[in-house]
Amino acid sequence: MIKLSAMGDIIHSLSVLAAIKKYYPNSTLSFVTQNNFSDLLMNNPFVDEVISLEFKQRQGFDKIKATFKDIKKLKTLAKQDYIIDLQGLIKSALVAKFIKGKRYGFASNSIKERPAAFLYHQCYEIPYSTNVVLRNFSLVFDALNLELKDELKSLGKFLFYENKAFTKQFIKPKTIIIIVGASFDCKIYPLHLMSDLIKQLSQQGFSNILLVAGSMKERKMAKTLAILNPQVQVVPSLDLPNLIALIDGADLVIGADTGPVHMALALKTPSITLFGCTPAYRNTLETCINKTLSVNVKAINPKTIDKQDFSISSIKPLAIASLAKELLV
Repeated sequence: MIKLSAMGDIIHSLSVLAAIKKYYPNSTLSFVTQNNFSDLLMNNPFVDEVISLEFKQRQGFDKIKATFKDIKKLKTLAKQDYIIDLQGLIKSALVAKFIKGKRYGFASNSIKERPAAFLYHQCYEIPYSTNVVLRNFSLVFDALNLELKDELKSLGKFLFYENKAFTKQFIKPKTIIIIVGASFDCKIYPLHLMSDLIKQLSQQGFSNILLVAGSMKERKMAKTLAILNPQVQVVPSLDLPNLIALIDGADLVIGADTGPVHMALALKTPSITLFGCTPAYRNTLETCINKTLSVNVKAINPKTIDKQDFSISSIKPLAIASLAKELLV
């Protein structure tokens, strides 16, 4: 299985691993990803081997050396019965090509980078607008010649971790985590509305509200929110294992269409995902505890993010707080 990035995309690809082991319990499953995301596979009982690639985290001459090192690593792998590229990009298709075995992937009209399809032995047409989890299941089940039945209705946990003592200090009854940032500014819920949301949650009696931020820009936003709302706590910077453990221990996660929020679905933690410039119908699954709020002010092209689309600001804090109360009752 190949899924190099990004965090949310890798998380959504993990749900199919349990199904593979269900139908092929004696199979050996290897997962190829970038080394900065390899912790997402840690302790996963359905993965026998994680193959981490380094080229993306290097610059200049070091990147060239890392690329050749990665190619050598891929070429020395034993021949595989199935090589399934869940990414559908030229770089992931090239990664697949360096591994010995039959390569499977999406058809050219089902991916952003159409030339990638020419590097597969077998392609399958699965519309790009299809929900990402269903796309992953469809590709894998087509490649393995399996019939997709009710697998999406019975998803268990598909993200795992070791217990982390560091995060336990933050977990109390009715803990709400707010993920402050996202990969693009247009995905981020505006600061003034987030502050209003915190006030409304506090008025409803939710006292343990944690702010999680990654980049320096996001941490600056979180600190500003903490100044405006002294009752909240900004969580120190976390590595992936501690972030997973924290989200697993929470009662509710709120945030935009971003990896840490998608972790909640993978951990069966209640969540509210806010969508503006990206399509909710495609980018996550809704369950009885994982809900979405979105603004459909115009047709959204799932292949292209309009970075001038700040329609997420149309989602009212009251609507989020009301849904949070329903999920936490």
